Amino acid sequence: MSDLPISYDIAGPVPKTTDELRQLVIDTATALSPGITTNLPGSLIEDMVSTSVGALVVCDQARVDLINSCSPYAANVHLLAQLGDMYGVQKGQGTNTSVYVVFSGPPGFAIPKGFMVGDGTYTYTVQRDTMIPESGQTEPVYCLATTGGSWAVPAGTVNQIKPQYRIRTI
Repeated sequence: MSDLPISYDIAGPVPKTTDELRQLVIDTATALSPGITTNLPGSLIEDMVSTSVGALVVCDQARVDLINSCSPYAANVHLLAQLGDMYGVQKGQGTNTSVYVVFSGPPGFAIPKGFMVGDGTYTYTVQRDTMIPESGQTEPVYCLATTGGSWAVPAGTVNQIKPQYRIRTI
């Protein structure tokens, strides 16, 4: 079962059809016992093939569900803790949401560390000095939320420049 290829579509992995799984069982049985007849109705061999296909359907769906659950948005608590350990996130510690922002503008325009951008709800600060290159568009720039917490940030929504007021005393 572990050597089955995984097919993907836009929604993720796709379970195998019963026909594909049945053919896999028949091919394996034929390779192990050349000349075996697996499709005689009512025979013990056909009964075993059908039962094997039913078991493989359950196993294949479990494999698809496991692959789909390996994401921070869909993982159960145990798997989420393991993912956190892999990426160095300490359990129970807060974090700030981060985003990557692409800036466009005149070449040579400086975007300093601390520059603030937002999405209408949250504000993010640029984490390194950046300059717009000759192409007029930067590579994605790492920005960190000024508010603690974790939330989804849809692509293209961080598109506002936030004013930065500085009061100077004379």
